[in-house]
Amino acid sequence: MKTPSRMMEPLATPKKLGVLGWAVIISLLSVLVALLIHSEEWRWGTGAAVALVGVLGIISRKQWRQIEIERESDSICSFARLLPARDHDTWIVRAVYEGLANDRGIGIRPTDRLADDLLFVPEDVDDLVLDIAKRARRSMNDAGQNPLANRGVTDLDLINLLENQPSI
Repeated sequence: MKTPSRMMEPLATPKKLGVLGWAVIISLLSVLVALLIHSEEWRWGTGAAVALVGVLGIISRKQWRQIEIERESDSICSFARLLPARDHDTWIVRAVYEGLANDRGIGIRPTDRLADDLLFVPEDVDDLVLDIAKRARRSMNDAGQNPLANRGVTDLDLINLLENQPSI
């Protein structure tokens, strides 16, 4: 009998940047801005760039907060219910859900697009897929031979990709 996916080893919690780390980053950015502002020509350009980044950050955070509120009741159960019953390996479903949800801090859905909805960049997806495959006990050797290798647009595509990879 196959071991239930709920017996999968717990996902490691990501390490957050501490107060000292943030202090170092802010100090370095302050020095960089001070160097740029030192010359007269750079003052207006740097000020405009900082203001633009601040406004875009505020807008982005509002949009992300709206998604967090909308999905605060989403869980692995609601994710699995959105998939066809018994069509997918439960280990892969759980590994994909926990990997993506833990990385983004929100509940995810099978129809979420990795780049557009969850704001992943391709390099992040590659690293995360390797971690998810390891937890799901799938090998990523010869992943380029998988017909679904370059079609990973949604969470469901990621599940299908891993199901077509050999078990470890």
